[in-house]
Amino acid sequence: MSRDVIVTDVGCAGYGANFVRGERVADLQRKGCSRWSLVSRYSGGSAIEPDDAAFLEEVLLATSAPDPRIWPLKVAWLIGSFGDWWAAGAAVQAMLGECRLGPWAGGATCATVEAFVRLRQEDPASFRARAVDWIESRWSNGEIVWG
Repeated sequence: MSRDVIVTDVGCAGYGANFVRGERVADLQRKGCSRWSLVSRYSGGSAIEPDDAAFLEEVLLATSAPDPRIWPLKVAWLIGSFGDWWAAGAAVQAMLGECRLGPWAGGATCATVEAFVRLRQEDPASFRARAVDWIESRWSNGEIVWG
């Protein structure tokens, strides 16, 4: 019986261990890597500090509020809790400017990811440059790139 070979530059499974970007997943988990740090490493980034991972966890929780009127208030509270009420006010105004409220706001992020997937499938070699061009073209039109 022959099996297809799956080619990846991200991870592989071995006997008794799974590897992602050259590191054993079990070792990373034993070291106490947060989910956010693992996601960052899996996508080619560096490890995320525990404070930053805690902040991302709070943002995730704040954005999952089912009532769209509560979401901007939670984000304002969260950002304001880091000591800057100006930043909190600016964040709320930025959110209201695009009306990306409530859990459905993830749709815009998914659209960005889908656009990146298409760009990568079209030409993997020039993906990074084309992704930057894609983002900059939207910014030049005054759009917000979600995600």
